[in-house]
Amino acid sequence: MKLKDLPQPIRELAEKRIREQGNEPNEEILLDYGISDGGFWWRATEEGESFWTEIDDGNFDVFYQLNPVEYITKKLDQLDSSDLAKVVEYIEEKIKKYKQDNGILTTDYLMSIHPSLSINEAKSLLDFCNKNTIYHVQCYGEGSIMLPLWKEYIDRFKNRGNSVMP
Repeated sequence: MKLKDLPQPIRELAEKRIREQGNEPNEEILLDYGISDGGFWWRATEEGESFWTEIDDGNFDVFYQLNPVEYITKKLDQLDSSDLAKVVEYIEEKIKKYKQDNGILTTDYLMSIHPSLSINEAKSLLDFCNKNTIYHVQCYGEGSIMLPLWKEYIDRFKNRGNSVMP
């Protein structure tokens, strides 16, 4: 593959590696040219030979797995649907990690503490906790107090729905 055919962030990395090894980038150069031909030695880079072999074969995912933030820096209209899916996945992971690191109570956390809960039950329990001003994992603890209260609340609500209201 020629240097000019690489996506911009990958081309920039290849050009950086070429310069580091004492050559000047040339858009027409084949990526697999060695240092004596104006390229660079793949195994002498931080990424290693297998990384550059994948890139030369057209598998750019290896770059984005190492550098997921590069997806964010592209313009949205340059992203194809698989890129967009990876951006969404990356952002969701960051948000999930942020919430966990900051101790914010989430349905994921509730389901990890109480594996028997369905997603709808976890949402309902989260709503119950939030109504009772419990927003943080530390306030919820292991949930031994809140879970029975929530179930009792749900049972009362169901029973109220079945009885005739005056």
